[in-house]
Amino acid sequence: MSLKEYIDVISKSEIFKSASSDTLIQTLNEIKFRIAHYDANSIIFDEDNICTTFNIVLDGIVGVQKKDKSGNLLENVLVKTSDIFGESIFLTTRIYLLSLHLPRNT
Repeated sequence: MSLKEYIDVISKSEIFKSASSDTLIQTLNEIKFRIAHYDANSIIFDEDNICTTFNIVLDGIVGVQKKDKSGNLLENVLVKTSDIFGESIFLTTRIYLLSLHLPRNT
């Protein structure tokens, strides 16, 4: 699918909701972006890795799991269509114990 097919979803995201469709298309065309599809139970981002992307769920649900240093699950959050994820990791140089996975096919 192309970027234009997802503009409605992207424009509902907190970070882009005040932008017009034309401004959003122009802005996204000026930056490097990638539209990716993942199967259920895929690991998108694994703990102890440096995140270099900012992510928006275009369709489906992503599970965000935060673990302590011993591997115990501290938090499990589901991120839905038009939600952003990974932004706190993307904006820092610290390494977080965080995994992103798909709980089911999207």
